[in-house]
Amino acid sequence: MALKNFQVGCKAEAVDDDGVWCRCTVILNENDGVTVSFDGWKSEWDSKICDALQIRVPTAVSGSGKRKHVALSSEVRLSFVFMFSSNQNEL
Repeated sequence: MALKNFQVGCKAEAVDDDGVWCRCTVILNENDGVTVSFDGWKSEWDSKICDALQIRVPTAVSGSGKRKHVALSSEVRLSFVFMFSSNQNEL
């Protein structure tokens, strides 16, 4: 699904910093990505999603209903490695 299809206020699931799919709400939709607020988390954990592989429509959840660990494809894992290694140089 294209990022532009995730409208402000819609529920979704996005990959957090640990590579876990988490329930979230879209709070901003811009040309280069969407910003999500993870449900039940403080705003300091809000995240900008620029890769459509890191956000999806909600799926059925078990347990607490907030986090589900899934095996990420190598393409998504590599995008995280690149994203976080690039951010470390900016600090």
